[in-house]
Amino acid sequence: MGLYYYKARMYDPYIGRFLQTDPIGYEDQINLYAYVGNDPMNFTDPTGLYRRGDGWSDEEWVEFESHRDQIANDFSSAASALGNLADELAAGGDLSAAAQAVQSVVSDVMGTELSAGDPKTIAENFSKAASAMNDSSYVAHRGGFSAG
Repeated sequence: MGLYYYKARMYDPYIGRFLQTDPIGYEDQINLYAYVGNDPMNFTDPTGLYRRGDGWSDEEWVEFESHRDQIANDFSSAASALGNLADELAAGGDLSAAAQAVQSVVSDVMGTELSAGDPKTIAENFSKAASAMNDSSYVAHRGGFSAG
């Protein structure tokens, strides 16, 4: 039949579409049957996470994905530490040594003392950044990311 199995669904290269709907729903795009934005001549999606643009070798993609994963983990860790600091500040009393260290670093980076709501807001932004690292609506290609 010439179909390709992509774990969650089958792809028909003759019609250029999947035969089942996208398991992540409308998060990727409005067309639930499309593959790489209906542009398989310029993009691929070997992992099912995001479409890849051109210009990079397989080795460069492996390195890119490794760095992307590390950055996402760093953002998640920072969000957790900031969330803990926000909780301790809200509870009042003395801060733990770990919370004091986080507060010191963030204050130094910001160039000002933190107000009570700052750690929570910053933690939320770091969490959003970590999630965005795997957002399938972005296209990775040489030169950066672009909206899908």
